[in-house]
Amino acid sequence: MIRRLILWGILIVSCRGVRESPDSAPPAPQADSAIVIVSPPSSVRLQPMPGEWTEITDLDSTFVMELRYADSNNFTGRPLYPCPRCFLRPPAARALAAAQADFRRLGFRLKLWDCYRPLAVQDSLWKVKPDKNYVTPPAQGSMHNRGLAVDVTLIDSTGKELDMGTPYDYFGKEAWPSYTRLPDTVRANRRLLTRIMARHGFYPGQTEWWHFSYRKQSYPLSRKIWPCEKDTL
Repeated sequence: MIRRLILWGILIVSCRGVRESPDSAPPAPQADSAIVIVSPPSSVRLQPMPGEWTEITDLDSTFVMELRYADSNNFTGRPLYPCPRCFLRPPAARALAAAQADFRRLGFRLKLWDCYRPLAVQDSLWKVKPDKNYVTPPAQGSMHNRGLAVDVTLIDSTGKELDMGTPYDYFGKEAWPSYTRLPDTVRANRRLLTRIMARHGFYPGQTEWWHFSYRKQSYPLSRKIWPCEKDTL
């Protein structure tokens, strides 16, 4: 009987030890400091200020919209915009609409991957890819943060993207506009995109064939976030 009581005591102590062991506790959740998902607090929403911003679809509804940072199909793997809307400064928006008109006369249309980008999103991109060859440091600010840049490609009359040699946000020399070891059709497609965009004041960067900046005017960096309800702008 005494021996049986001793065995029961050992089992009880052992079970308490397992329950109280720190190794058995679930790991504490880790904060993800690399990503900032932008939500539109009322204090920084775009206000109805005439002349400050233009939504590109108000000028031309034929743009194909595929804003990558509004969903998870981007190099961060997460949506960073509250909703997919494309804003630019008015001169850049008018110039892009004029470029779209030229492309349409040739049987093509522009697909938009990114437009104005709030500085908070620039910070998120930098934390994931801190390489100034592909992401401008937030302290410096991108032309996207000024509402003066777009990321684009061309689609044909069937809605198919033209072959540009690499996908969007490809981090490699094959995406550089100066890279020439590409098929003739790819180089011709890139030349067409660059020629028409440059005609309207948009010039490519050094490492991304899809990125074009409007250089005819300057605007300050912006942290403003657009509302998702169109009638509240």
